[in-house]
Amino acid sequence: MILEANAENCFSSTFVLKFDGQAIGKFDGRLFSESLDVALLGRRHLELLKTSWIGSHFVLREAGTEKVLAEASHEGLFTSAWRLDLHTGPATLEREGWFGTPYVLRRGDFVMARVDRVGLCGRDWSVDCAAPITREEVILVGLIYHIVTRRQAQSSAAAGGAGS
Repeated sequence: MILEANAENCFSSTFVLKFDGQAIGKFDGRLFSESLDVALLGRRHLELLKTSWIGSHFVLREAGTEKVLAEASHEGLFTSAWRLDLHTGPATLEREGWFGTPYVLRRGDFVMARVDRVGLCGRDWSVDCAAPITREEVILVGLIYHIVTRRQAQSSAAAGGAGS
């Protein structure tokens, strides 16, 4: 199962989601927040909500309900790893190597999925799953990767502006 997110254009904050090449919906960011709204075909809506202003705990839930589908939390201060609480148990989303952009979803030594950037704009990404996890959990993996890459871009932009 492959999930792709493609920006509508190089300047858009709206991304089209595709499972195995077929469009299934889109997601948009919220102003002044890292939370994301996901609109799937069939009038189903999900929310990736940051639970507090401080910290990095996110929940993926059905919009308008309290039903949590999956959760993600940043592992610690000096690590790039994230802990994901999936229906089959906890897993870790971590960098695949020191210098690349890919992340892998692991449970122990088993790689469940791999996510990396694709496309011309540099903001598109793709999740390739090797393990049986739900579509919502695959979406969570991609959205957390989206948050990570946005944070990295903002950090780089801030560091670049500080030297002027």
